[in-house]
Amino acid sequence: MNVTAERAVYKNAVLASLGKLPGGRRDTLLREILAMDVKARVGEGRDLTRRMLYLPALIVAAVLMACAVVVLVVSEKAEATFPGKLNVGGGSTFNVTDNTTNDYSPSYSPKGKEIAYRGTGSNGRHNEIYTIKVSGGGRVQVTNDHKKERDPSYSPSGKRIAYAGWDGQDYEIYTINASGGGRLQVTNNTTDDTDLAYSPSGKKIAFQGYDGQDKEIYTINTGRGGR
Repeated sequence: MNVTAERAVYKNAVLASLGKLPGGRRDTLLREILAMDVKARVGEGRDLTRRMLYLPALIVAAVLMACAVVVLVVSEKAEATFPGKLNVGGGSTFNVTDNTTNDYSPSYSPKGKEIAYRGTGSNGRHNEIYTIKVSGGGRVQVTNDHKKERDPSYSPSGKRIAYAGWDGQDYEIYTINASGGGRLQVTNNTTDDTDLAYSPSGKKIAFQGYDGQDKEIYTINTGRGGR
């Protein structure tokens, strides 16, 4: 069989192996397979039978190459559609508070417009609860009793803030209006109650308490009682 006839037979065999792939994709793979075949041949003397034996391997190699290209294109489109979603690191930070005292325990409001936190009080020797806009500024001092307060947590409505406050002997749980005032004592015992969080309904508060031997997790009604 002459070279021209041999190539025609080989091309038809490749097309049959590629099956019902879309025309454009099939033509591209065909060109790649034929190009690899030319590189693989050692002279024109290689017979058609031996070349047909490695035909499946050439087809697999070409298909894998095409799949790799598709994956790369899809990844680039995903990154363009969702910029930063595939990256790790978080990007730059924004300084919300900017003063010469320590600020702790931030808690976002439900709408994400304010942050409640524990900051140093006016005398520098205790902590109060504050809120501030997420853009910085607009700070509001929520508590003002010259005692140690910590662990603020917004209610689901955003109208109240729960926190742990020092009663002179230990930490108890309190709630207060987010703008200040209307304080309510929730727990009343002789051990520390801290690290609290509202339930999704806003009807209960979970917190860490001491049972006389070790620290346990408790819940209590926000209107006091029911621990």
